[in-house]
Amino acid sequence: MFIILHCCLLIRFLLFRKHLSFEKGILNKSFKSLK
Repeated sequence: MFIILHCCLLIRFLLFRKHLSFEKGILNKSFKSLK
């Protein structure tokens, strides 16, 4: 139960920060490393 609640809070936090360019930078780096 606690783990589910923690995941929900984490997802909400990520969605809240999603508009920041910092997130895009991390996604770009991870995407390039996958190639």
